[in-house]
Amino acid sequence: MRESPFSAYSLGKVASTHLLQMLYKTENYPVGILRLFLVYGAGQDYKRFIPQVIRACLLGSQFPVSLGEQIRDFCFIDDITRGILLALKNDNVTGEVINLASGIPISIREVVEKIQAIVGQGKPKFGEIPYRVGENMTLYADTKKTKKYLSWEPEISIEEGLMKTIEYYQCNI
Repeated sequence: MRESPFSAYSLGKVASTHLLQMLYKTENYPVGILRLFLVYGAGQDYKRFIPQVIRACLLGSQFPVSLGEQIRDFCFIDDITRGILLALKNDNVTGEVINLASGIPISIREVVEKIQAIVGQGKPKFGEIPYRVGENMTLYADTKKTKKYLSWEPEISIEEGLMKTIEYYQCNI
């Protein structure tokens, strides 16, 4: 599916993709394009969504969040790393755009509630943060092509990935 950028950041990614695809078609430049969808795991900066929520829950704090109706696609870092390594060793991806993602849509609210349930505390205040102007409310990947070209699919569920991530932050808060 063709992209529909809604920010300078997403426009930059689209422009890079188009440039690389043009170089592949006109110069036979050997490139495969990997689209990574919301990678999470140990060591992420606390400015990122999942570490922010984990930290607030571990501290037992109240914290503001949106209503959480946005649909996203989170994929654990170990699965992403495995996918990248497979792509690097696979000539079938040359000239292709491949999504590395779980392919499983989940709402932001569900992610917050899963973290809160695993940690056993934290008080999200849903609806206190307004949606961003022009926010994409549904963003998740189609991974059929990834399975076809890489024989790859994620092995770590959102629950298992969150558990591993929470364990890291429990020791590093």
